[in-house]
Amino acid sequence: AGHLTVLPRWARMPSSLQRNWLLYSAGGLAVLWVARYLYAHSSWAGSDDLDRWSREAAAALREGWREHIVEPLLQVQRELFNTFRAKPTILSAEEFEADKAALMRMLVDYTHNRPATTTGTSSTAGVGISSTTGSGAGSATSTALTAAGSSAAAPGGGELSAGGDIDAVLTAGMQVLMQSYERELQSPLRNLVVGDLARCMLIQVQRLKVDTEAAMLKLDQVLRANELNISLLAALPALAVTWVVLAATYRWLRPRAPNMRTEAVPLRMATVELQRALAALERSETAEHQGLVLHRVANVYREAVRLYARHDRTSRYSEYRSLIADLHELSEPVSGAERLAVLSRMMQAYKAFRR
Repeated sequence: AGHLTVLPRWARMPSSLQRNWLLYSAGGLAVLWVARYLYAHSSWAGSDDLDRWSREAAAALREGWREHIVEPLLQVQRELFNTFRAKPTILSAEEFEADKAALMRMLVDYTHNRPATTTGTSSTAGVGISSTTGSGAGSATSTALTAAGSSAAAPGGGELSAGGDIDAVLTAGMQVLMQSYERELQSPLRNLVVGDLARCMLIQVQRLKVDTEAAMLKLDQVLRANELNISLLAALPALAVTWVVLAATYRWLRPRAPNMRTEAVPLRMATVELQRALAALERSETAEHQGLVLHRVANVYREAVRLYARHDRTSRYSEYRSLIADLHELSEPVSGAERLAVLSRMMQAYKAFRR
């Protein structure tokens, strides 16, 4: 029963060595045979088998690590990055800027040439940009398109002009074009031959091409931005292994409190048996009941030691020392009522007895 009671030698439980001497003997013989075998194949006995086996085992471990872990990860990384970096170039930023500048020049030429159209050639021949949008608005749009066209034609044509945004000017120019396009559609066959219907349709095709290229460039930027996400995904296994190792090291260096909900179940069951023994002692204080109470106290003590065997015992937040002190108090030769009072205090004070 450990420190709780003093038993004569003949009444004590056999030691672990006495109970398991056959198993320990077999283990000792196995260790002796392994040691003799290793010595026979070591350099001390003039053999290089042990050194050769060690080199082969290390080489096998390195090869397995490289073949089953490193190479697959590198292959996945190469495949993913080649998908983004080595893919055939469909569109470049220079091509997009060139097509955008061409659209700008088309709108500038259309704005310049449209008011000079002679009347009588179409239903809208006498209606210029000024007549469809107002003379002030038409002049402002023509001036902005001319300035933007000059900026687009200059080196670095994607830059903004001195007084406005190219995208805003393009939108204004397309509004003027669409108004003329609607008027041209009033007589489509005649204006397709002698009017500007075909020219308006070609400029719209160019605008559609520019919008498609802009969408393709944005999609390419999104795909390249995903390379960072792919790199993080490739590093996740190593990060997970590192986290597990650090968490295990932290728990090993700093023992935690036991899980009272699951790990303290044997202690609670032993305490229930102690309560029953104390109740029987309260009814009849015989030597048999006294011995049964001491036996139950010893069981509770053993379960408490097992519960805290691998957990925190020494910090100021640990209940171990106070719990052991109360168990020692229960083992003293006092009345059953005093023991029940101590047990009731233990049930209320310690987390191990509360679910």
